[in-house]
Amino acid sequence: MKNSFYILIASVASLLALMAIYFFFRKSCKKSGRCLLPAGEIDCLKMLSLGDSGPEVCLLQEWINGLSPNCVPVNGRFDERTEAALFDIIGAPSASLQEISHPDNPC
Repeated sequence: MKNSFYILIASVASLLALMAIYFFFRKSCKKSGRCLLPAGEIDCLKMLSLGDSGPEVCLLQEWINGLSPNCVPVNGRFDERTEAALFDIIGAPSASLQEISHPDNPC
């Protein structure tokens, strides 16, 4: 009886530790940074791919971080991490803002 109690306590402690680790890393993803969007127009039809940069890429990276467990830095540069995360979500290495659904999407 005593051993089963200790096993239960150890199991609960392990579960709590795993949950804490998950929420710590999930929150760090959302705090990875933000880009300042210019007051001008956003090109919704621009196909974004490896090597691109600008406010459109910032919006794409924020969208990726909202959907993917693979955090990408929100820095406005479409790099290999952004490409890999985008491919995991939509199955393609490039996309335009018109193709994505995001609350802050101006398109």
